[in-house]
Amino acid sequence: MDIRGAVDAAVPTNIIAAKAAEVRANKVNWQSYLQGQMISGEDCEFIQRFEQKRNPEEKQELLQTEGNQCAKTFINLMTHISKEQTVQYILTMVDDMLQENHQRVCIFFDYAKRGKNTAWSYFLPMLNRQDLFTVHMNLLEKSTERETRQEYALAMIQCKVLKQLENLDQQKYDDEDISEDIKFLLDKLGESVQDLSSFDEYSSELKSGRLEWSPVHKSEKFWRENAVRLNEKNYELLKILTKLLEVSDDPQVLAVAAHDVGEYVRHYPRGKRVIEQLGGKQLVMNHMHHEDQQVRYNALLAVQKLMVHNWYVKLLLTVRSVGLERDTNFLLYFYGAGIKFSCGKAALIKW
Repeated sequence: MDIRGAVDAAVPTNIIAAKAAEVRANKVNWQSYLQGQMISGEDCEFIQRFEQKRNPEEKQELLQTEGNQCAKTFINLMTHISKEQTVQYILTMVDDMLQENHQRVCIFFDYAKRGKNTAWSYFLPMLNRQDLFTVHMNLLEKSTERETRQEYALAMIQCKVLKQLENLDQQKYDDEDISEDIKFLLDKLGESVQDLSSFDEYSSELKSGRLEWSPVHKSEKFWRENAVRLNEKNYELLKILTKLLEVSDDPQVLAVAAHDVGEYVRHYPRGKRVIEQLGGKQLVMNHMHHEDQQVRYNALLAVQKLMVHNWYVKLLLTVRSVGLERDTNFLLYFYGAGIKFSCGKAALIKW
């Protein structure tokens, strides 16, 4: 069984992410805009330098020294260019920049403050564009498919929108439509939270690519009940997990992903073989020498679980073959030893 298949197809993980990847691939010819006098030389020069900063450290250095110019250029480009494909590209660049480091929103707030504006004032006009990529309005209300509505609701919950809505609901607004919209979203997201299973929560977090140490990752009950579900849809979630180990440069994401690989292998009997076919074993091993201590630690634990897993499965099959699974005292000894073994705390079980 070869399940490696379309590992790369596992990311992006939804329609919007797929569109963003497509937009990101269509580079803009900024020189043509400069020659047509649609953008200034200053903005053209900066955006080209920004695009060349592939390394996160180089990009961070540029933003630290020229943060004001960055905000100015992006806002100028958004407000002076009308071509949808280019606007999509600009917005995707902004989103990528903020996803790398959420603190970068301060760049836009500081720039807006100097001009006595709000940061939102530059982006809100985008909502009037008849462009599904930039609008996506009323998805929770107008979508006819329950699964689609749930997917978008989960995405909003994952981004902590519910807490923000609760804060906004405490304020008074002259415009009744604003209050009604807030209450509508609160009701819909509240319904989704009630229907939200731990697996839905995990799936949503994984598909977002923003892994954090939420309770499900360290829940023995969650992995015992749901490890096998990571095999659904041709191993979709596992492919995303291994892809994050390959492409992410966020230490927390890498640490959580390595941990999850280990838990999957520990709780799914054929997990080691699946992970190896997806290339996950080598990816985890690569992070054993990562500069971040948490990444190294979780990668090491995952590798231990990968290495000892075959021994544990063979022992379990042996126990079953000779009928000892009916011996209560033996089972207590076996599973106690097995737990220690699977956690990498024993090199050998002596019979």
